[in-house]
Amino acid sequence: MGKLFSVFIDSKTYSNIFYHIISFPLGMIYFVLLVTLISVGIGLSITIIGIPLLIGSMYLWRFFASIEIALAEYQFDLKIPKKETTKIKGFWPNIKYLLTDSFTWKALALCFLKFPFGLFSFVITLTFLGVSIGFLIAPFTYNTWNFGLYIWQIDSLLESLVICLAGFILLVFTLYLCNWLAAFFKKIIQLLFGSQLNEQDISIHNM
Repeated sequence: MGKLFSVFIDSKTYSNIFYHIISFPLGMIYFVLLVTLISVGIGLSITIIGIPLLIGSMYLWRFFASIEIALAEYQFDLKIPKKETTKIKGFWPNIKYLLTDSFTWKALALCFLKFPFGLFSFVITLTFLGVSIGFLIAPFTYNTWNFGLYIWQIDSLLESLVICLAGFILLVFTLYLCNWLAAFFKKIIQLLFGSQLNEQDISIHNM
């Protein structure tokens, strides 16, 4: 029984909640910026502006992925060794590297996955926490608030205590759910970059 409720004293639980809350705005920023830049870049690809926009987009989503990897290292205790960097000189060798490096396309996939995951985890986390807290405080608010569940109107202390118990059970479930969602996204990071991040990284310099 103590193990079941250990989720309340585990600091990772609360950092996971914070991670889910910031995932939505981060995912939305990635999605909106990249969709806009890629769409405009493709639309203007026959002009002198389009190709630089697309190249800039690739650098941008690689940067966004680097942010996500850094967050994952911190939040999920991933031990990713530091990698040697090799300079690539010249504009076209750099462009060729961007297009052929698997990290580029894995990074794009991560940026686009971040938005639906962030939206889902944000809504689930805040909704379940809000409902749980609302139920927990029912014994203190049923007299002052018009508290009810569809056709069931809570108007007695006993009924409010039943709701409070339900809120506690829901809160325990919510905290575990937040941890499960975090573990799921950790697995996505590992599947996308686990082997890639252990290989030699070639940084792009001196374009």
